[in-house]
Amino acid sequence: MIENQEQLLHSLNQLEKLRVMQERAANHPERDPRLKKTELAGIRSMISQIEREIRIYNWARIRISLNELEDQSRKLKAEELPSWLALKIRAIQQAADAMQPVL
Repeated sequence: MIENQEQLLHSLNQLEKLRVMQERAANHPERDPRLKKTELAGIRSMISQIEREIRIYNWARIRISLNELEDQSRKLKAEELPSWLALKIRAIQQAADAMQPVL
């Protein structure tokens, strides 16, 4: 389970390495077809697990951010709300954009 940014980066690196392995295994001309199929299934399973963990971590970060936003918004004056909301919406859009490749 991913618990911080460092672990997220490690998982993203692992994911990239697994995708390279998958490509190599799929295109290896001399490999036995049954062995290739088994190897690819294992690699796909590992890729799927890492992608799932990344999604869980990113959704948890968004949930925490939303809770923080709710707490902060209660302390604002009415005239501060529009600019504050615009800033927070941009931050949420950036987080969503960062998640897009993994989804």
